[in-house]
Amino acid sequence: MYLHAGHDVMIMNQTIIAILDRQILEQSEPTRQFFDRLRALGRVHGSLHEAKSLIVTDDAVVCSPISATTLSRRERPR
Repeated sequence: MYLHAGHDVMIMNQTIIAILDRQILEQSEPTRQFFDRLRALGRVHGSLHEAKSLIVTDDAVVCSPISATTLSRRERPR
């Protein structure tokens, strides 16, 4: 199954590690350092400026304009 992350981006559910609210970057220094490290490696996809959530996969972080709550509901198997 796939998760639609917005802006025509689809992510395989099996690769998703976490779906985080974007505000975590301001609240958690270790998370901000992790994000900055991945950005330096070119492994951040999408616009952080538009992001409401961050989808952490096994090889990248995807910035999504869709809220973490909505994405989590979509990702859960029915």
